[in-house]
Amino acid sequence: MHIIRNSIVVIFFTVILVATIAYARGYRLDVQKGTMTSTGIIAVSSNPQAAQVYVNGVLKGVTDLHLTLPFGKYSIEVKKEGYTSWKHDVVLKGELVVTADATLFPLNASLTPLSTIGISQVVSIDNTDKTLLFVENGDVEKDGIYVFDQAKRTFSLFPPLKLLVSKKLFPEDIHLKGVSVIFSPDFKQGITVFKRGEDTISYLISLEDESTQLYEITSSQPSQKDQ
Repeated sequence: MHIIRNSIVVIFFTVILVATIAYARGYRLDVQKGTMTSTGIIAVSSNPQAAQVYVNGVLKGVTDLHLTLPFGKYSIEVKKEGYTSWKHDVVLKGELVVTADATLFPLNASLTPLSTIGISQVVSIDNTDKTLLFVENGDVEKDGIYVFDQAKRTFSLFPPLKLLVSKKLFPEDIHLKGVSVIFSPDFKQGITVFKRGEDTISYLISLEDESTQLYEITSSQPSQKDQ
């Protein structure tokens, strides 16, 4: 009898230990399916802070925020009144932590060095820490397409903001708002599609270096997109 009682105690503590380790590694019990599901953590931060975090369109809280979710693909959107929104798709795997660090830009120019240019449109470059900024305020010297590299914001000696294409290179009837971008597989080039009256016009631009001339590819856009 004493041996049986000791065996039960050992089994009980073994089950508790295994459950604790599984929980710490991100496994959760799915009551409906009756199985253990692997989960991961999405850590969402923003600059500025206290921005709303939406996961697949559902409000989950404000930054800084840590979410424990089942493995899978999620659309993360960060919003704050008076600032551009930030959106990024992440793939969450079990037992891993995925970070999403959003930089939000003021809709109106302020006195901070980064935002004195003003922002017309923001487009995140998929699967990278880079963002395209479209600036059009009537300033010949500052208007254009910029790339902002979050990875250089704190640790790099190089500035995080870099001009890619000056607005002066575009025809006068082209506006840097409502632009769609198609990225190359290596994210080194992009096709920018602009509205031009009832039609569109497309240009191939570098996402790494400043362009001194434009390459219009409107007629060849489908073949460029397939590459």
